[in-house]
Amino acid sequence: MVQSDNKFTIATALAASAAMQSLRFGKEIHGHVIRSGKDSDAVVWSALLDVYGKCGSVNEARSIFDKTMEKDIVSWTTMIDRYFGDGRSEEGFSLFSHMSRSGFSPNEFTYFGVLNACAFSTLEEHGRQVHGHMMRTGFKPDSYAASALVHMYAKCGSVESAHKVFKSLPSPDLVSWTSLINGYAQNGHPQEALELFDLLLKSGTQPDHITFVGVLSACTHAGLVDKGIKYFHSISEKHGLSHTPDHYASVDALSYGEHELDFLAAKCSSHI
Repeated sequence: MVQSDNKFTIATALAASAAMQSLRFGKEIHGHVIRSGKDSDAVVWSALLDVYGKCGSVNEARSIFDKTMEKDIVSWTTMIDRYFGDGRSEEGFSLFSHMSRSGFSPNEFTYFGVLNACAFSTLEEHGRQVHGHMMRTGFKPDSYAASALVHMYAKCGSVESAHKVFKSLPSPDLVSWTSLINGYAQNGHPQEALELFDLLLKSGTQPDHITFVGVLSACTHAGLVDKGIKYFHSISEKHGLSHTPDHYASVDALSYGEHELDFLAAKCSSHI
């Protein structure tokens, strides 16, 4: 067994390797661990799993995971996240199912990663299954997982489900507000998006750059040119944020829509 002072030193060094994405350094430490016989501790195995996963060697990470004798929820969640991070979603979902069958209960970070993967790939049916699992096992409505649920449903276009989950949150965080605002804006409900933004401001929550992408998009879809320009200026003047390329693109879309309407109106008048 690794002595407590040594195992945490090794784990810290491995964490540094993962942060730098230095696979060479990580492999050197791995070799030292094996040669010194300090490879039987769960803390060390978990750190090894993390460094291989973050350095893109997912197959090696899985090999280490399979050899880990005392798997815990952290090692399961880390391996699942590594699959999703490498774009191997099906393997991530498969391992999540295997974890549940093995008697391990997911924590909020496990759910967070799986739901974000569902959102990224717009796999609503997978997301609904995870939601059902969360309901059966119990989860805190103020957790990261709850915010991820709102994001997943909104990204998949199921804004009614997203709104239902949102309403159940005791204190929605900015991620939840922004996810629903963008969900409404991108799925043909611009007025609802703007009404929700007003509620966000009244709640005292400070919007960020991504929130305003949804707000400006809603204005574009609704043809609210003047209101959109007003929101655009408020980003820096009222909220102290810097404009992003997405903000400028939204304003360009607003301006294009306005000019196109003027052109069509003029064309119609010339035929009268």
